[in-house]
Amino acid sequence: MCPPPAVRSKLAGKAIDGADERRHRVVRADRGKRLQVVVTARKSGWRADTATSKPVRVRR
Repeated sequence: MCPPPAVRSKLAGKAIDGADERRHRVVRADRGKRLQVVVTARKSGWRADTATSKPVRVRR
């Protein structure tokens, strides 16, 4: 069985302080910035692979 992937959240290209590995609640400080999620899957004996979401501007 494959372990769950590691998840990293980024805001304006930097890791988000306080975001855990599965979620980030958008807060007032995020307004006007671009939010992007990078998911990296790792499994022993396999090459790690990464998927990156399209950046989305936080409006409210």
